[in-house]
Amino acid sequence: MPGSGSARTLPIATAGKKDTVTVRATDSGGQTGSAAVTVKVDRTVPTISVSGKVHGWQRRPVTLTFNPKVGPSGVAKVQYKIGSGDWKQVGRSGGVYRVTIKRQGSHKVSYRVTTKAGVRSKAGGCTVRIDTRAPRLTLASSSFDVTAATGATLPVVLKWTDDYSSTCSLRVLVTQHGKQKATQKLTVGHGGSWQTIAVPWGTLVGHYTLTFKLYDAAGNVRVVKAGVVASI
Repeated sequence: MPGSGSARTLPIATAGKKDTVTVRATDSGGQTGSAAVTVKVDRTVPTISVSGKVHGWQRRPVTLTFNPKVGPSGVAKVQYKIGSGDWKQVGRSGGVYRVTIKRQGSHKVSYRVTTKAGVRSKAGGCTVRIDTRAPRLTLASSSFDVTAATGATLPVVLKWTDDYSSTCSLRVLVTQHGKQKATQKLTVGHGGSWQTIAVPWGTLVGHYTLTFKLYDAAGNVRVVKAGVVASI
């Protein structure tokens, strides 16, 4: 290393977790000196996975747990973003990287990890679906009169909507003095316009209560009741 008091850069080839490099210099007078330095190299490409409720619609905020796998340098940061938003750092508590998503609707969540050596993983992704709101159900009438007859049905005009999870199921219960007399279950779509459904009635006579239970895909439920007077 020619020159006096000048710095020189030396390329070091190492593949270990930690290597000690010793440098020795000799001046023109034959005097020598040496110094040792520890070199740490981590070329491992990290990976990251996620666990949590990432399948189907949920009625509550969703907590995602990120599981990074990195080389010897360790984790520098774990990040996530929702949709096309900005990357945000995930906090670590008890050695676990977690974040809670509260935003309503269906959203893609991307995530990545960067090591202390500056190596970044490929971004992973999952879809979080949250719907905490019950669907809305409106009846055209809150009371009905029907003439009982074998095979008779009761037409009911109603409409329903849901903000996020859309697909709904409708269960109709016919009760008298708290006892169930008939039931019907229908799979319905997003709704939004007035529609007519036929409730099987048959030969029931007297005063009854119709209970409509509308469920969305997340399991939220809306209950609406109506009275029925059935005569012969």
